[in-house]
Amino acid sequence: MKILICGTPGVGKSFISKKLHVDFLWPHIDLSEYIKSKKLYDEYDQRYDTFTFKSKKVRNSLNKYLQPLESYIIDTHTPEIVCKIKFDIIFILKSSLNVLRQRYEIREYSEEKIQENLMCEIMNVVEEDCREIFGNTNVFVFGENCDSIDYNQIVKEINVGI
Repeated sequence: MKILICGTPGVGKSFISKKLHVDFLWPHIDLSEYIKSKKLYDEYDQRYDTFTFKSKKVRNSLNKYLQPLESYIIDTHTPEIVCKIKFDIIFILKSSLNVLRQRYEIREYSEEKIQENLMCEIMNVVEEDCREIFGNTNVFVFGENCDSIDYNQIVKEINVGI
């Protein structure tokens, strides 16, 4: 089972992915951490407190890493990096702007970075990108109408697909 979990930073991708990893024993790849740990970035962007990278370089490394794996969970806010992977199921996570702002403040994001991420959530950037790349089949959106994500419902959708 190949699972993609995506959404704007702060929606709970890594939290949900780690729980799925524990419950299903599938490898979990946090794409941001993968890029850092493999030193696939080109430089650090001080203004946005992030690393910049070339998608092709990351894609090539990730493909080699994933090749022997039958099942895995990838979490990212940049679905275009994994555009060539055939996922069995895709979860798009969302959160309220108030919850996101609180999480960003706890992470000590700059106001500029907070505003950019909130605008991405308002404009559904990650969802739009995801649907454009992967279509609508086996794509599920969680957290749209409340401040929490129903983990049990995510597990239920995975079990249907197994």
